Amino acid sequence: MPARIRRIRHDENTRMKIKAAQLINRLTKHVNGDIDMKATQVNAALGLLRKCLPDLAAVEWSGEVTTKNAEEMTKDELAEAIRRITGGNAKEGSTGTSDPVH
Repeated sequence: MPARIRRIRHDENTRMKIKAAQLINRLTKHVNGDIDMKATQVNAALGLLRKCLPDLAAVEWSGEVTTKNAEEMTKDELAEAIRRITGGNAKEGSTGTSDPVH
């Protein structure tokens, strides 16, 4: 076969994902009984996975959520809420009252 003209270059994130996938595959085969691994190998693989994959720890919300009905809001508050929801893509002066369709 001729040599490759283009070399495939992966960024660091892609290389880390490939390594993590290899570790996961090997640990899965060990759990399924397809291969035998020593305890030190299992511990090393788990330690490496902890380094390259985020832990899925439980997160507790400690903030407070306040709501306000649209009837209680001023036009400026409604416009600001619409801007936040749409990411600033709402038309200026559009409050929803002059829409002929609705």
